[in-house]
Amino acid sequence: PICQHCDEGEKAVSSCSECAIFLCDFCEKSHQRAKATKSHKIYTLDEMQKVEIPAVIREKVEMCPAHPAKPLELFCKCEDVLICYECTVKKHKNHDYDIISDVVENEKKILKGALPGIQQQIDEVEIAVGGVKGRRHDMKIQDDLNLQKLDREFDILHAALDQRKKELREQLSSESKQRDKVLQIQEDELSVLLSQLKSCW
Repeated sequence: PICQHCDEGEKAVSSCSECAIFLCDFCEKSHQRAKATKSHKIYTLDEMQKVEIPAVIREKVEMCPAHPAKPLELFCKCEDVLICYECTVKKHKNHDYDIISDVVENEKKILKGALPGIQQQIDEVEIAVGGVKGRRHDMKIQDDLNLQKLDREFDILHAALDQRKKELREQLSSESKQRDKVLQIQEDELSVLLSQLKSCW
């Protein structure tokens, strides 16, 4: 591999685990002297073959669109974009930026700090969901009981109406028979009278 930190096309002798780029001998020494990168862990190419290196080092490093020979190593906080060191000279001059790995670690800490609050919200929502489910269950039981009560009450009403209907029919039938009996007596008496009158004629 060739150095990904400079444009000289020098053969790489090591790799930075933080920046995930290959370095030539000159850039390695510069990397170890620079304040922003001197704490980074650097592996020689031989070490990369012998020890377990973070997978990101083995992957193809994304290069800067504005400077194709430069890897994206920084994060511009002003514009929320990844940039290379050369971008800080012109377009992103005086912007607030940081090394990508440091930004990632900071975001991890922020997320980790937010987890307890998120878990608390999850617990509260789960309790609320359980409460709603419980109320729905209780409501369904009560609705079923109300429907059963309604059916019983209407059954009783139907039975009472049927009984009343039977009583009224019997009463009407009895009264009808009584009236018919009276009329029958009147008819018989009148028939007798008619016969008597005709016999006198």
